[in-house]
Amino acid sequence: MTNFRALFTALNLAVSIAAMSLPVSSVSAADEGKVSTKIGKPMTDAQRALQAKQWDQALARLREADAIGDKTAYDQFMINQLYAAAYQGQKKYGEAAAVYEKLLESGRLSDAQKDQYTKLIAQLYLQVKNNAKATEYLERWLKAHPNDPEMTALLAQSQYQAGQFKRAMDTLTELVKSSERAGTRPKEDWLKLMYSIAFKLSDDRQSQGMEPGRPTQGMGSPSGMGGEDHDDDHRNEPNRLDPITIDVLEKLVRYYPNPAYWQSLLLSGLKQQRMSDMSRFQLDRLVLSVGIMKNSNDFIELAQLARNFGLPGEAQRVLEKGYAAGAIGSGAGKDREDRLKAAVAKEVEKQKSELSGLEGRARSAPTGQEDAMLGEIYLSYGQYPQAVEALQRGIKKGNFKDPDRARFALGIAEYNNKHGDKARAAFRQIPKSSEYSRIAELWALHAGG
Repeated sequence: MTNFRALFTALNLAVSIAAMSLPVSSVSAADEGKVSTKIGKPMTDAQRALQAKQWDQALARLREADAIGDKTAYDQFMINQLYAAAYQGQKKYGEAAAVYEKLLESGRLSDAQKDQYTKLIAQLYLQVKNNAKATEYLERWLKAHPNDPEMTALLAQSQYQAGQFKRAMDTLTELVKSSERAGTRPKEDWLKLMYSIAFKLSDDRQSQGMEPGRPTQGMGSPSGMGGEDHDDDHRNEPNRLDPITIDVLEKLVRYYPNPAYWQSLLLSGLKQQRMSDMSRFQLDRLVLSVGIMKNSNDFIELAQLARNFGLPGEAQRVLEKGYAAGAIGSGAGKDREDRLKAAVAKEVEKQKSELSGLEGRARSAPTGQEDAMLGEIYLSYGQYPQAVEALQRGIKKGNFKDPDRARFALGIAEYNNKHGDKARAAFRQIPKSSEYSRIAELWALHAGG
């Protein structure tokens, strides 16, 4: 990760050091606060070179001053200040950090300066991937400033680069929780780094035969903080995400719901898990609604599930979208897909002819079962207001099988009816104990909540 803000801060510090006055003393080492006369000229020359950004010339003059014997402690302190500025100008951040360490231990810094230098040293060592040193100074900084989110994130970065994946995950987990407790959105870079770490931890568990591994589709190689690729080795991966990675992806979708995160979560994550046909139906509906359904098999699967649940209207609409997207109707499966399309069309014709009779029976039924089915049929044909009315009536009557399925359908109907608040309310009526709970939460997120 390149922390440009930190480097600009460091360079500004270097410039300010270069611009400071150099009071000169002809007296002894006891004369604190002034450099000795014998190093005055090379120090002044070095300072002028720094101000002109002539880094090599500045270092040459500083080495000349440093070679002079019998310097005072203050002389050495000032030489080191300018050394640090010159090394930063050359972008030799490791050398600069080592000099700042000497300055930090000089006993000549105020508490505020010690804080500033400790933070700077950590950032400089992280820049050159000296993770042991970076971690040392990050931990020192955070001991005094435990609630600094930027430096906590940098600590996790350093732990990750050092291969301390579990520690890095623990650091980020607490950082994200702290952000959530404060009512703020965790930074996307934190969550992306967690995603990278989850891959590594998944590798470790997989090598021990404990957990499924990584996806073959979705986000691909995750990138971490600052856009740096942490890995380019996510090839030949197993076809399932593990639970930890799915949890991280859910947070990414919650706070930054872009299609890449949805695709990884739904297609490489949840879709690879075992679930009932009804749960898979609700999940595939979400895949289609989010706009990430591309595979011909997925369109066919969703259409077949809709048929199985007595919703040929939805099957027809799914197939139409598949044809329009070019995913079906043109490849090797064209004949089979065309036959399916024709069979569904006949079922739609038959169901529509029976719809008015079903409406009458549902309204007069003592339980909500017929109303719930009627609502789902209306939903399948895109008749959302009618679907909402029937589903609400059925839920109110109650006394029927699988009311959570009806609440789910109500949420989808309200979402398509452009009533996001009502959709989220319906999805959140589904209890945690329901098999649809997790998918309902994702539908609620998709509905804007």
